Amino acid sequence: MYAYTQNNPVMMVDPNGEYAITTFLICVGVGMLAGGTIGG
Repeated sequence: MYAYTQNNPVMMVDPNGEYAITTFLICVGVGMLAGGTIGG
């Protein structure tokens, strides 16, 4: 979840907030693929 800060959200930040959105969308996509594979 904190890949954009290299799993250290305390010491590293994303001042523009750009990578958090990208990371979220990647996680959603992976979740959808996994759910489709397991469920169907």
